Amino acid sequence: MLVSTVRGSEQRPLHSRRVIRVSAFVVTIIVTLIFVFFVSKSVSHAQKLDHALSSDRGEESTRSSEVCSLTRDISESPVTDEKRTSIHNAEWTQFDGVLLPIGDRVGHTEKRICVTHRAFMDLAFANGTSLGRIEIALFGTIAPKSVQNFVQLCTCELALLQESKFGHLCFHDDSFHRVVRKFVVQGGNHATGRSVFGSTFREQESEAKHSVLSHKPGVLAYAEYPIGSQFYIVTAPYSPTYLDANHVVFALVIKGMNLVYDVEALPLEGDKPLDAVRIKHSGLLPLADISYDSKVSPPSP
Repeated sequence: MLVSTVRGSEQRPLHSRRVIRVSAFVVTIIVTLIFVFFVSKSVSHAQKLDHALSSDRGEESTRSSEVCSLTRDISESPVTDEKRTSIHNAEWTQFDGVLLPIGDRVGHTEKRICVTHRAFMDLAFANGTSLGRIEIALFGTIAPKSVQNFVQLCTCELALLQESKFGHLCFHDDSFHRVVRKFVVQGGNHATGRSVFGSTFREQESEAKHSVLSHKPGVLAYAEYPIGSQFYIVTAPYSPTYLDANHVVFALVIKGMNLVYDVEALPLEGDKPLDAVRIKHSGLLPLADISYDSKVSPPSP
């Protein structure tokens, strides 16, 4: 009986140590699971917040990090009637940009297309009330002269250089002066019949078809041909590709297409908005953090 009691007393501490080890293991697992749960919740919350901040009117926003570097000499384009100003005679020959998978939205033969510039326009009513911003992807490897013209009208490079002579070559305080509902919103009439190259210019794929890219919802094209400064944004719920024959597509709205639709919906007098819509400011944004709305959603009828 004494031997049995001693053995029992020896086994109890061993049993207790096993219980303690198992309990510690279970607690470790529970703590780990709780930690993983809260970390995943934090990551999920951060992702949702980032998506909410980068989305525009419920449209999914996608960011690109692929880089493209292509070279094209402007002289390769069949340009005629060119009259350059004496202070602006440099040609763009090197284009470094980012590849975005939006080629199908501009009728490009490839899914990915090289974006060489990212422009913006801040819109406001004439009384100063802000309407918001649109962002635009420009395709300088496909329509180099058209893009150069638009970029320098956005940055007002020549106007800042010599305002008395080139003040009109600037989109600042220009307007969206014409609206054709379910078709186009048109702007840039300050320099009608003129471009940053002096007079108007030509850039075309062929005599029968001016545009390499195609007219689809959200694209920008020049309203004049030969090309000056007036441009339009397509708001049609279809693709008016017949316009490719006479107008050059050079860009696409990648952010703020909802704002374009809002301008289209304003009360009109004829085809002119009753409340003038001004381009309060315009310019370029870095390509490094470019993102785009993956869907263009016209408003319901």
